[in-house]
Amino acid sequence: MGPLPNTDHVELRDESFTLFEKFPLRETYLNPSLLYNGGLDDVVRGMFGQKAQHVHRFTTEEIRGRLMQRFFQNHGYDLTAMSIQRGRDHGIPPYLQWRKFCNLPIPDSWEDLKEFMKEEYVDSLRDVYLAGLDFGHLNQFNYPKLDLGRKYT
Repeated sequence: MGPLPNTDHVELRDESFTLFEKFPLRETYLNPSLLYNGGLDDVVRGMFGQKAQHVHRFTTEEIRGRLMQRFFQNHGYDLTAMSIQRGRDHGIPPYLQWRKFCNLPIPDSWEDLKEFMKEEYVDSLRDVYLAGLDFGHLNQFNYPKLDLGRKYT
């Protein structure tokens, strides 16, 4: 799964880049009606008019469990989980195998991870991944002035 936007809404802006409407992301995912009703220009201006977001290791609630909620009563799709599964379906190797492929150091223990991840992230991963070091890339340190770490650069 690559870096995801951390916004939870889609903005529409007019020719002067004035915001005139916002929609929750769950109402717009796989829903082209905004393009038909308002036009692509309003959507694109909305994207350009939004403040740039930092990539971080968590996704918003909209992405994590509310997409396409308009079709379901109490739940929606979890794009994060779907992306992880899609990667597995397509044979994308787990994080540590990818590090090996890129000739990057491979940690042998949870302690080794602290060389390129924050200690609090390592502790959280250890609590969740009881079977060992098999987790994602969004936890690694980012390069200075970049929102990306070694895997994406």
